[in-house]
Amino acid sequence: MTILRVSSQTPTEVIRSTLSDVYGLRVSDYEITVSTDPAYTNIEIYAVPNMLIEKTVIFTTDADQYIGYISIFPQLTNLYPEPFDYLINLLNESGICYNVDYDVIRSAYDGYVNKEIILERVVARGKKAINGKNAEITLHFDELNRRPAIDELGRVDYKTVDLFAIAEKGDILLTKKPATEGTHGITVRDEYINQQKGADVDLQIGDGVTLNETGMTYVSTTSGYIHFDSKKISVSEVYVVNNNVDYTTGNISFNGLVHVRGDVIPGFKVYGEDGIIVDGICQDVELTSKGNIVLRTGIKSTGNSLIMADGDISFGYAENVKIYSKRNIIIKKYAYNCDLYAGERIIANSSEGIIAGGVVRAFSEVSVKHLGSPGNSKFSVILGSKYFIEEEVTNIRKEKLRLIDAIEKIVLAVKRAELSQPDNVGHHKIGKLLEMKASFSSLVDDLDMKEKGLLSDNNVRDARLKVMNKAFDGVTIMFHNSSYTLKEEMSRVVFYFDRKYNEVAWINIKDMAAIEGNGEDK
Repeated sequence: MTILRVSSQTPTEVIRSTLSDVYGLRVSDYEITVSTDPAYTNIEIYAVPNMLIEKTVIFTTDADQYIGYISIFPQLTNLYPEPFDYLINLLNESGICYNVDYDVIRSAYDGYVNKEIILERVVARGKKAINGKNAEITLHFDELNRRPAIDELGRVDYKTVDLFAIAEKGDILLTKKPATEGTHGITVRDEYINQQKGADVDLQIGDGVTLNETGMTYVSTTSGYIHFDSKKISVSEVYVVNNNVDYTTGNISFNGLVHVRGDVIPGFKVYGEDGIIVDGICQDVELTSKGNIVLRTGIKSTGNSLIMADGDISFGYAENVKIYSKRNIIIKKYAYNCDLYAGERIIANSSEGIIAGGVVRAFSEVSVKHLGSPGNSKFSVILGSKYFIEEEVTNIRKEKLRLIDAIEKIVLAVKRAELSQPDNVGHHKIGKLLEMKASFSSLVDDLDMKEKGLLSDNNVRDARLKVMNKAFDGVTIMFHNSSYTLKEEMSRVVFYFDRKYNEVAWINIKDMAAIEGNGEDK
């Protein structure tokens, strides 16, 4: 009988697997017993096969070569164990050479001499690569274009939202923490593993901003409106109108932010390139900006008001107004009989939150407390496309038709010239016409590519109309080319486009999660 031993922490199933795979023993050939030394488990082998283990000592590594192991399987016969140098030679042959713990190898060898099975004991540890950290930006003001949090019911608190942030001269606007290099790794075979360096943030400096001596702190050099879009930061001066915009001021046009502390009376125009804030009331006015527009009170009109912005438009109330935002329209109270066009979302989730009448059009979402009202629900809500992209595509197609018509006329002119005067072939005038044709054809190709890009940007799969309270009968809801007119009043409902049946569908707002993540296609 031969007795082997193994660490008492080795699971029984691992012991049996080793005895079967390495030694070829059956369960009936041995018995696993308790050793007098609690650190070990004995294996009493009754039938010792007349065989020698091919490899008694094995050095291995994990898949990433960060850990080196030694395994030893003593012979069952009474052969003398190999000398310690034999283990060292095998270690060298394995290529494991970094951070080797020779004390562990010596301890394993001592166990081998005492007929102990050693299973993947750690003898070397490499150093894993540590990737660098990305550069970090810390804002010291409320981010201009931040998105208010929206919970699973679509509720938003816009009471605290202001689309503008104002800096004083000398204010610290943001600080940058640079990216780090990280450290390389080393395998137990002494091979370098390259780390991934942290990504830098390329933040450009616009007007009204400077860097301090460290190059990591951005400071305002003037008082004004902060514009930050994650790629560039600038501070624009603010043009303040302390009273009304009226005959004493005339129309306002300014290349920064315009802040009107009073009203804008009928017939006047305000252009603020970086944004407009109006504290008072507007009536029959025109407000345009490449930034955001905030009407802290509201606007009434007889149908002669226009508000246009490349950024967000926020207002308390609006009546009979045409409003065009390439981003979001935020309604704090109500919008009656307005044409609302948003390149992204229309949000009216406040305590009143009413949209009734006019035309309502958004790209990805309309979220409203009340859709329609008694006696004012014969209007449309259109989702799934950007109004300004459609206009641009229409203009591109018109231009393409004009160029194609010009090309056809050039081709006809060349043919006539060549047929009437064969000697004209190769004439410089015909050459000029052919150059024009090639140039026009190239322009048509460029317009084709631009049109495809715009159409790609104008594709949204999961547009939603969320009604937090009531949607009145008579409202027509349109997604893509499908429409549905409400035949009865509905409450707390989400409308969406069901691609499986190619139609407008709806679900109770509490079950909205069922259609998120393209759930309607499942």
